[in-house]
Amino acid sequence: EAVGVSGHSFGGYTALVLAGGEVDVDKARARCEAGIEGDVFCPYIVYFPPGTTLKRPAGAAVFNASLAMAPGGYSAFGDEGLAPIAMPVMLMGGTLDEFTLNDLRPLYDGLRPPKYKLEIEGAGHMGFTDICRAGLDVPELNELCDPARYIDIDRGFELINPFAAAFMRYHLKGEAGMAPYLAPGYAKTFPEASFTSADR
Repeated sequence: EAVGVSGHSFGGYTALVLAGGEVDVDKARARCEAGIEGDVFCPYIVYFPPGTTLKRPAGAAVFNASLAMAPGGYSAFGDEGLAPIAMPVMLMGGTLDEFTLNDLRPLYDGLRPPKYKLEIEGAGHMGFTDICRAGLDVPELNELCDPARYIDIDRGFELINPFAAAFMRYHLKGEAGMAPYLAPGYAKTFPEASFTSADR
């Protein structure tokens, strides 16, 4: 009866598209050509046909809440592309994100309420996945999972999981008891958490 969507990185961008976000390719190209420092999405916009708008495909599943973790794509959406999103959205990101750090706050600012933003001190881009637990010997991945640099992966999920679960249960199942877990007071129990929300 009610379904949520979530995604990480480019999947976070996709979760925003499935929530109703739209990308006017020509406007996105113009923003990228104007120069947006550290924007991870700009190298990809050239692959989309000029004069087109990227949006949720007709006939795609209809979702009721969207959770985007370390999402990229603010330069793609712009504020006008985020305006069509009419469902609750939660954004999550890390203060040491190597790729999408510059996207998190402008994405949040461009969304309409209800909206939520969780920033985790010491989390990198891969801190929202299980990949750092896989033990893969890949030099680039080892660098992105360096335990000396980033928050412990298990500790990170001690923050991610309760906020994600509370968000989905509150907005999909109408569980009023989840509201206190979507408030700054609860976030203060985690010294690594910075939480912002707007209900209306």
